[in-house]
Amino acid sequence: MLKQSNYSNKTERGAVLVISLLFLMILTLIGISSAKTSVLQEKIAGHSGLQQSAFQAADSCTNRMLRDRKVYTFNASLNAVYDGAAQYLVSNSITNRSGYIAEQLYAGKSNPPRGTGYSAKNFQVFHNEQRCEGLTESSPVNVTIRQGFFQVFPKL
Repeated sequence: MLKQSNYSNKTERGAVLVISLLFLMILTLIGISSAKTSVLQEKIAGHSGLQQSAFQAADSCTNRMLRDRKVYTFNASLNAVYDGAAQYLVSNSITNRSGYIAEQLYAGKSNPPRGTGYSAKNFQVFHNEQRCEGLTESSPVNVTIRQGFFQVFPKL
């Protein structure tokens, strides 16, 4: 015995279909926004790694320039080096991701400061500035480190 239902097909209007489609649309929008967020976070992490690599390249550049005896060693041609030479340029690739460009500028000379134990009669001070720029491959990420220092040399 079949029981007949009191509802006919004419009274059904598809409310479940509309609600399920709205629910599906909301879930799709949530999925798309979370995918965009994860892509953005991946880009941020990648640029952070590139910036760290560029900083390490610039830092190793400053260490190399201070160790380079060709630039900072006193010799007989000191006046020729400092009077005309404006810069010392080095380019190096440390890893396949980063490299650096170094620039050393002569900023001038002066008498030794008082209280240092160096007399102005026998010594002179050379002021230098150096700029090291750490670069990364195929990326606009770079880091620049600038530092100044001075050296005391006997007068010629």
